Amino acid sequence: MTAITNKKIDTGSLIKWLIILIVFAAIMFVPETETFTFAMKWFFSTTAVCLLVMAFELMPLAAPAVAMPLLWSIPGIIPWETSFSGWANNIFWLMWGSFLLGEAVDQCGFMRRIALWCVNKCGGTYNGIVWGMFFSGLVLNMLMSGSGSAIILILACSLVKTLQLERKAANILIVVSCTVAVGFIYDLWFSPLSLTVFTQAIQAHVPDYSFYWYDMILWKLPNWILVFGFIIGMMKVFKTKNIALQGGKEYFEAELAKMGKMSIPEKKAAVILIALIAYVLSTPLTGLNINYGFIVAALVCFLPGISLADEQIFKRLNFSLLIFIASCLGIAGAATYCGATQLMASACASVLGNFGAIGTTWATLLMGVIANFVLTPVAMQLIFPDILVQTALNMGINPMPVLYVMNFSCDILFLPYEAGMYLMVMGFGVMSMKDFIKWMGMKAVVFSLFFMLVVFPLWYILGLYTPLL
Repeated sequence: MTAITNKKIDTGSLIKWLIILIVFAAIMFVPETETFTFAMKWFFSTTAVCLLVMAFELMPLAAPAVAMPLLWSIPGIIPWETSFSGWANNIFWLMWGSFLLGEAVDQCGFMRRIALWCVNKCGGTYNGIVWGMFFSGLVLNMLMSGSGSAIILILACSLVKTLQLERKAANILIVVSCTVAVGFIYDLWFSPLSLTVFTQAIQAHVPDYSFYWYDMILWKLPNWILVFGFIIGMMKVFKTKNIALQGGKEYFEAELAKMGKMSIPEKKAAVILIALIAYVLSTPLTGLNINYGFIVAALVCFLPGISLADEQIFKRLNFSLLIFIASCLGIAGAATYCGATQLMASACASVLGNFGAIGTTWATLLMGVIANFVLTPVAMQLIFPDILVQTALNMGINPMPVLYVMNFSCDILFLPYEAGMYLMVMGFGVMSMKDFIKWMGMKAVVFSLFFMLVVFPLWYILGLYTPLL
């Protein structure tokens, strides 16, 4: 048994706790009104405290994760079933299935084989691996309409482990390049959900309006310059030319040769993954939930005759992170119940009307970044479109720029819980919370500046703000 020793709180930790106390007090001392109730104050303050404790890593992750929904429900402000609704959220079970599946196919050697094969095909260089993972993510997400995120992140994290790059600066670029590929559904491609919701929101006011998937792709063409420039820039920052993989290409060729032909467990893993991809591709036709595929695929690994996983696999799961995921997924439901969501939506309507065309687009981007802290990307795309469309039409501009920017802001994040798929990065232990905040924050700043200084003015010059009415 490990002995627990009493440790003095260092100065850095004291400062962090002081910051948390100030944030809590600042929110709680805001005067209550009919629109800003005590319930909202309690929700915002307790959520901020728990998220800051997680961000500052002042406690083990599971502690503030459990405390957050507990604090919502203890005063009776938010019902227990709403506070802990994250445990019933399908994203939580998607993560559970993804973690189990990743461990199962990794321990049989299949992920190692794939990783070595990718390295060889990319020339055996570090830069080749980065570009290989990025383009693999683009292709997979394109085929799956953005639903390939889990697969590409599992592969990226397994690749990092195979290359023995954990906790080293080199792993960050591989993972960040994959998160760029994962986020391309907002940055480079089109989201079926967004396309449908946006079109319907506008047609409620302009019945003969039409907007198609290729229109959304054309609007996003400038972003390809941004994405490639960002990855190349990170290569310069990390000085990737100086990163030598063990033994170079010859080493990886020899390692792949040592593995010999695919073993029976590896073939079983390959069949399961192929079946999973086929299931995801078929969901537009079947109407089945994509998440079912990941959960069932993980459970299949335990079946007699398959036997890719056993009871020992649960000992390697990061249960603290699963608790964290479940708690954070409850934020949107709790915010809606106490009225915080409606408050934010109403504030957007009153604030955005005071700006010009480009100013409104800037303000929408900022609003989306802030909303990301308490709402899931799907929730944002369902809550804000009607308000944004009405505001834009009242100002006499085309609603699509502000709708698209709100869509783009779903991928501007600073904490992993803001988009469920990025929690996998921490779940596999290849990036710390501090690293995630630092590098995804850098991505957020670069992407936002590019939009503000390049994309918005370009849209204006091209006449994309032209009124619909």
